[in-house]
Amino acid sequence: MRHFLWWAGLLLGLAVVGARAWEWQSATVDRDSLTLGDPLTLSLSVTAAPAEAVDWPLPRPEQLGGWRLLGADSLAEQTEGGTRTLTRRLRLARFRLGPAPLPTPGPLLDGQPAIGDTLRLEVLATLPDSAQPADILEPGRLRHGWRWWLLRAGALLVLGGLAVWAWRRWRRTARLEPGGPALPPDPWQDFLAELARIEERALWRAGQVESHYADLSLALRGLLEDCLGLPCRERSTDELRAVLRDSPLTDGDLQELLRLLDENDWVKYARQWPAAETCARQSGRYLGWAEARRELLLERHRQRQEAAARAESAPVQPARPRPRLRLGRKGRS
Repeated sequence: MRHFLWWAGLLLGLAVVGARAWEWQSATVDRDSLTLGDPLTLSLSVTAAPAEAVDWPLPRPEQLGGWRLLGADSLAEQTEGGTRTLTRRLRLARFRLGPAPLPTPGPLLDGQPAIGDTLRLEVLATLPDSAQPADILEPGRLRHGWRWWLLRAGALLVLGGLAVWAWRRWRRTARLEPGGPALPPDPWQDFLAELARIEERALWRAGQVESHYADLSLALRGLLEDCLGLPCRERSTDELRAVLRDSPLTDGDLQELLRLLDENDWVKYARQWPAAETCARQSGRYLGWAEARRELLLERHRQRQEAAARAESAPVQPARPRPRLRLGRKGRS
């Protein structure tokens, strides 16, 4: 008898020591069916001893069984009559139709969240008449019928036809109108006048070094565009390197030009301010580069003027009208 009581006390003590410090109280939701993407509130409550510490972190996505965690309230605690109640509220949503088992993750037990009774809900595709849409996190993919695809194909065909008609009309109009903008009569004089204006302003004396370098770069780019007919004003230095590969400039000319334009980029982007002496002679460097290639640039400009004159003197060929098909009965003359 003595040994029996001893073993019974030992087993009772082990059971008390191994028992968890909390017990389930309730797990409820605020609805039993919901719409695709509509949030619901899951309320979990457990009771614990007043002196016990309960570790109850937020559940991880893989522990929610396909549910999306939208948010969670802070852990609420209430003690009444020697009973300590802990409550956790989770806002969840689901984006798959059909029956949806909802796990109820509780506090940690041996490092793993304990799961109570699994709740079962039904996810609907449309809202009931009495419900209001709320907090749609992401749209669900709904299957479209054949009428929707037929309307979509018809709309694409109509838009394609309008685009072809507009393109053909524009092409016919452009063929009847004269060529693009007129060429500047003397781009070299325009370049010299722009350099004189930049020298007169001398923005670098007022601390506007960036504007001074930008004006010089734009003046030289304008000379290249007016003479060569290549887009140079609105191009970056890297883009200009690719554009001028097809120009009559040699590799040495191009490298020296890009070296000047790189200095402008250093001032504009890297904020590397040159000395006053360098700013004072910068316009002379731009003029020296252009002077060394003056004949080449002006010869290209003359060629462009001659080509434009020949295009203007050429007779305009009006578009031929398309023949119309006449349908009649067979054998009718």
